[in-house]
This record gives sequence, structure tokens and C-alpha cells, in this order.
Amino acid sequence: MKTFSFVNVRFQAVASLLLRTVRWLIACALCLLPSVTLGAQFTYTTNNGTITITGYSDLIVTNTAIVIPDSIDGMKVVGIGPHAFKYQPGLVSVTIPNGVSTIGEYAFYTSQSLTNINFPDGLVSIGDFAFESCPLKSITIPASVISIGVNAFSLCDRLESAEIGIGGTPSPIGTSIGGYAFGYCTGLKSVTMGDGVTDIGAFTFYLCSGLTNLVIPNAVTVLSSHVCDGCNRLSNVTIGNNEAMANGWRWWMPISRLIFWPKAARLCACRAIAWSG
Repeated sequence: MKTFSFVNVRFQAVASLLLRTVRWLIACALCLLPSVTLGAQFTYTTNNGTITITGYSDLIVTNTAIVIPDSIDGMKVVGIGPHAFKYQPGLVSVTIPNGVSTIGEYAFYTSQSLTNINFPDGLVSIGDFAFESCPLKSITIPASVISIGVNAFSLCDRLESAEIGIGGTPSPIGTSIGGYAFGYCTGLKSVTMGDGVTDIGAFTFYLCSGLTNLVIPNAVTVLSSHVCDGCNRLSNVTIGNNEAMANGWRWWMPISRLIFWPKAARLCACRAIAWSG
């Protein structure tokens, strides 16, 4: 009995030592883990108590969905800076909070896995080349947006549906779409523009070969040249009540084909804004 008791006590002592060692190792491991404080994975700049996100602390390799916080350390996040998330191969989804008003140029440029993003009400501008070459499937840009930059969504060849100036609080000065904003979006089949769209830049829908129908809103007052150049499946264009002028060129739509008609004199159809026949 005494021997058994001695062995039992010794076993308990060893077990207790092992348990303390394991606890110590776990505590050390936790100390080495990166902080998970809100916003810790983002880099940013501050300005007058507000924050602009400038990037992510690491290269995103595996499929990752990120949620941008609405505040960090008590300061409101108001923007996503230029080049912030470009070339992030594993970025698949981004949630942007209300309060973000600007997305800088090249912000998500060539993030080759990015298929989903939301644009919050209150967003004011989307910078040049911000989403070029991203595999987005559909987008809805709220009416609060004043400016969509040059080539903002160009080469998004998997983009099928674009709603522009739809929903949200309308901008008091309308929405301007920059040149080539949706250029080379060969998969684009549906474009819906809200009544607040006022300015459509040159080559906006250049080579959108899947586009068959387009409605130009009544509020459009600037319709630049070659807006639908290369849209060879485009068979129907409806223009609003206002006569949209494009560097002296008018749009005319007889029957099922869009014909280019200059202000002063007829010119060769090869100079058409769009030609489908």
C-alpha cells in the first residue's frame, strides 16, 4: 500500500508539472499572436480626426473577405486611398461602411479575385482605374456618387450588370461617368442609369460587345464621342427628352440602328458613336 501511494503521489506531481508547462506554453503562444484589435490589419493616415485607409498589412494570398471598419481608435473612416488594395490576389469580397466618401485611383486595381463589393450611400467619388481588371460580376453605384473616374471599371470582362446612379441619396449636381469607365467589359449585358446621370464620357462603353440595349436618361446634357463604339450587338438606344450634345454631334436612332449624325453635315458612318449595322 505504501509503494502504491508513493507512485500515485509521484504521478500526480509529474502530471501537475506537465499541466503547468502546457499552460505556460499556451500563454507564450498567445503573446506572440498578432493583435486582433479593430483596424489592426489596415494601414491608414489620419487627418483632422478622420481616417483614410491606405492598405493592408500583408499580401492577401488565400481567399479573403475583408470588412473595412467604420472607425478606428475612435476616428471615423472616410476614405480608401489611392493604390490601397491593388494587386491583392486573394481578395474576394470587400464591405465598405457608410461614411466612406471617396475611393482613390487604382484602389483595387487588378485584384484578380475580387468578385463582390458594395458601394455605400454617401459615396461621392470613385477614382481613375479604381477597379480595372477586377472580376466583378455586378455593381450598383448609388446616386450620391458625383464622379466615376476614367477607366474605373475597364477590363472587368466578367461584369454582367451595372446600375449607375441607382438608390441612395441623389447628388445635387448629378453623376458624371468618365471616359472608358466601362471600356472592354465584354461580358456586360445590362446597364441601368438613374435620372441623376448628367455626363457620359468618351468611349464609356467601348467594346462592350455583349450590350444590346441602352437607355440614356433625360438628365444627360453631355454625351461625348464614341460612347458605344465597338458595341456591335447594340440594336436599341433610347435617348431622353433632352437633346444630348457630343462635341457638336447628335445621336439619332432610326428604327433599330444607331446612326451618327453630325451637327453641320453628314459624315461617313465609320465615324459613328456606335454602329451596329
